Amino acid sequence: MFADHGKVAGVLRFIHPMAVGIVAYATYTFANRFLKTKVSTMLAIGSLIVTLILQNAYAFPILILLGGIVSSALESSPKETELRTKLFANVNPNKAAYFIGVLLAFAALGALVNKTSPFSLPIRLFENFYRNGILIHGGGRCWFR
Repeated sequence: MFADHGKVAGVLRFIHPMAVGIVAYATYTFANRFLKTKVSTMLAIGSLIVTLILQNAYAFPILILLGGIVSSALESSPKETELRTKLFANVNPNKAAYFIGVLLAFAALGALVNKTSPFSLPIRLFENFYRNGILIHGGGRCWFR
């Protein structure tokens, strides 16, 4: 209704360029703050290329995992390696299995629910928020004994 009016349509045409500018500025700021080494720069460029080629929702978490493994292997000091060994020695396997099991159960539930079901939207929303929350916030200290 509002988009039919000429003035509103004239204003709305500026939203897309503004969004592109905000994302470009965020990318520039990110690059200046976090891309300090050649490894991190190459990982960022490689991740960008892979993401643009694959255009898949699963590419992002897989690239985060691979980037963490590569940067940890190539840029860790001996003290960090020793600390990481101690940290992983204290991971409770039961809690890790529970964490992964709940993640997979909700992912399966979200995949199984028919999109025409009256319960599909709440279940899919919960599954999406849960999956993204786990990737962003992680398990924290709940994985340790």
